[in-house]
Amino acid sequence: MDAPYELNFRPIDEHERDEFETVLHGFVALEADKPRNEASSVFARYDRPSGCWVLGFDTHAALKAFKDHWRARVARLDRIAGLTHTNGS
Repeated sequence: MDAPYELNFRPIDEHERDEFETVLHGFVALEADKPRNEASSVFARYDRPSGCWVLGFDTHAALKAFKDHWRARVARLDRIAGLTHTNGS
């Protein structure tokens, strides 16, 4: 993968890996819905020996958009967890 902007992520457990993959698939789906001239390119590979995801982005804006997408998902999950805890569920 030869992209100008990279992000490496090593999940600590299977749950974190699954969550990361959900975020990645969601981001790719959002980009796929954009017109071709507005969409970003993202390249992903999983390095099994190290257990690390390596993502490549064509622009810094795409890298930032991915991080923002990830943060938004974490914030939603935190709100849901807070509501569940508050409601005693």
